[in-house]
Amino acid sequence: MMPHFEPPYPAGLPIGRGWTQTSESTTVLFPFDGTEVASAPLGTVELALAAIDAAVAVAAAGATLTSGLRRAVLVDIERAISANAEQLQNILVLETGKPLVDCRTEVARTITTWAAAADEVSHIHGETVPVDLQAGGQGMIGYWTRRPAGPVLGIAGFNYPLLLATHKIAPA
Repeated sequence: MMPHFEPPYPAGLPIGRGWTQTSESTTVLFPFDGTEVASAPLGTVELALAAIDAAVAVAAAGATLTSGLRRAVLVDIERAISANAEQLQNILVLETGKPLVDCRTEVARTITTWAAAADEVSHIHGETVPVDLQAGGQGMIGYWTRRPAGPVLGIAGFNYPLLLATHKIAPA
């Protein structure tokens, strides 16, 4: 019999700065034998819209974060996943029914993706623009920088749930 997984976080969905209770949940079954392993909150269209509104509300503030802070957040997430790798591997076995070796690979690739995203922060830069191509632009140079544009919506598949979500979240 498979163990029932109790998450180490509040019930509901993380929306904005807190956790939002849901009116419904669904049973997560171990695909190998149908054993109940957890209960998961079910989202609604209204909750999805609330999540989008919460993301839009903080987008301007997010665009002002320094490169150093953005990199630090990504490194912290990488370290947290690394510290909880074994637990994540076991959860993935229960959720997907895949062999542990495949779930170890998924977690390892997830950690690598967060590390790569953190490293990429130092490579994000702007460019100069030769303003003197136009009359009146003699002696002038323009420049632009890359800044976060706003919220990103990503849809992750079920076959590699942690890795496919990471592929959307880490670069964003």
